[in-house]
Amino acid sequence: MAASGARETNPAVRGHSPTVWLVAAAALLALLALDVWASRALSLSVLDLPLERLVQATTWGPLSLVMDLTNWSGGWPQTLLGIAATLSMLVWRWSAGLRLALAAVASLWTTVLKIALHRPRPAGELVHVSQINVGFSFPSGHAVFFTWLAVMLAAALVAGRGRSTRGLIWSAAVAVLLLAALGRVWAGPHWPTDVLGGILLGLGWCCLVQALPLPAFLLRIRTG
Repeated sequence: MAASGARETNPAVRGHSPTVWLVAAAALLALLALDVWASRALSLSVLDLPLERLVQATTWGPLSLVMDLTNWSGGWPQTLLGIAATLSMLVWRWSAGLRLALAAVASLWTTVLKIALHRPRPAGELVHVSQINVGFSFPSGHAVFFTWLAVMLAAALVAGRGRSTRGLIWSAAVAVLLLAALGRVWAGPHWPTDVLGGILLGLGWCCLVQALPLPAFLLRIRTG
């Protein structure tokens, strides 16, 4: 069983060395910092307002049903979904479940940034707001949640799969997180830079989680 634990801590199992993941995380967090600057320094008329109006003027057809569902999921539904996904992953593949639990910390960083940045949500006199949310706007909690959940689940599910299956899994993950993020702009509670910030935060944190070696005592809970 010790050999099994050793295999799970081997960076090769995660596809890339920790250095690669750390470099990716640094790049994504640098882009997040740039997005924060853009959201605070640029006038709404430069990026956010025209992009938001474009998204809201577009007819999305059946995709709007998916966006309605992801928009509705805020609060307890997301909490329960995250817990259910993590527990299921812990039962199926312990190390992947641990990483999924660590990835969930990204949602806590969302709260920290919202409080630190104090960015107001879009006003109804500027854009159509069909879903009223309280609190601050940057980053989008929905975008953060669906990014870490979709990415970490996909990373676990593609292990040992063929190329075509891996492509389908990753395509589904990207589609879910993009629709969830787009839905926040479409419904009006967030600006485009809010959801971009959420995606960058979620991706950056996932890369950090992938770079970290799991403590041996945690792996021994299942493997020892």
